[in-house]
Amino acid sequence: MASRLAFLITEDWYFRQHFLGLAIAAREAGYAVHVLCRTGEQGPEAADAIHAAGLSLHEIDFARTGLNPIKDLATRRRITEVYRDLEPDIVHHVALKPIIHGQAAARAVGVGGRVNFLPGFGHVYTSKGIKARLLRPLVSGALSTALAGEARGVMVMNQDDRRDLAALARVDPRTITVLPGTGVDPSRFSPTPEPDGDPIVTYVGRFLKDKGLRDLVAAGRLLRSRDVPVTIRLVGAPDPSNPASIGARELRAWERENFIEILPWTRDVASVWRSSHLAVLPSYREGFGMSLAEAAACGRALIATDVQGCREVVLDRRSGLLVPPHDPIALAGAIETLAFEHGLRRQFAAAARQDMLDRLSIDRINQTVLALYQDIVAAGSGPSIS
Repeated sequence: MASRLAFLITEDWYFRQHFLGLAIAAREAGYAVHVLCRTGEQGPEAADAIHAAGLSLHEIDFARTGLNPIKDLATRRRITEVYRDLEPDIVHHVALKPIIHGQAAARAVGVGGRVNFLPGFGHVYTSKGIKARLLRPLVSGALSTALAGEARGVMVMNQDDRRDLAALARVDPRTITVLPGTGVDPSRFSPTPEPDGDPIVTYVGRFLKDKGLRDLVAAGRLLRSRDVPVTIRLVGAPDPSNPASIGARELRAWERENFIEILPWTRDVASVWRSSHLAVLPSYREGFGMSLAEAAACGRALIATDVQGCREVVLDRRSGLLVPPHDPIALAGAIETLAFEHGLRRQFAAAARQDMLDRLSIDRINQTVLALYQDIVAAGSGPSIS
């Protein structure tokens, strides 16, 4: 009988975007894979893709942000019910709320194989707002309780988060695995020649204040004042459930500036990089700069802030340039340098592609996680993989 693996994650679209490849690899390795999440926020396509991949889907009414004790209790009860029915051999919790609720549910029903992946600390830790500061001790206490006694299976995306999580949860940092992203498919994100024309500097992701987009726009204004012929392209969408989301009025005002392009989110991110010259991520903190890794796979030079999650992808002055956060002047300087120095830009682009192949490919990442699953199954009393 196949071992049962259950992913607990907030949204179906997020699972499809970042974890579907891992789940398919697990299924091909012999696991019966179940996915527990909220469905339909961005339409039916994500749930359809999960079903088409041969995975079982279970609805969990997650609220990604905020604390509503009544709703959170109902969510935890639902997770516990599904775990009790499934009797999974391994549960894989992704992000803060799934870790907090999933750990309680797994322990309640006696699930011994537990993997907890924190891709980032989120708005409650990055924001300087009053609400976030008030919530932080509560969330920290809940996370510490959830991870207490976990001797393995805890994963983060960068060394800074490893250190911070170990201190917050009071666990030995040696028990925490650093997993550099969720992996990039080098055949899907393949290198192409740069397009003709003036340089296009592209950001891909959610339109959030914490991503440094206001700094990027300010840098674009500086470049415009110097008559540097670059276009700043923003590809993505706001995230209304996130308190840091940038409003439609501000986005419309940016779009009226003739050096800014705003394009909607697309599944074909590789085509975005094919039509760009540079990738930029001026974030204040990342779990891992996945958009940078995908741009690197497409053979594009990188510009990012020197913060956790970005410096894990960008090899400074080898595959791109790192600049201080909250510094539009330095950001503008980096863009101007790579806009004009074509040879350096192409040198960085080639190094970025090679580094992705060496460290960040989806096959390499999946092998690491599957090996962890196998160790957990072998150590427990569950069935072998068939």
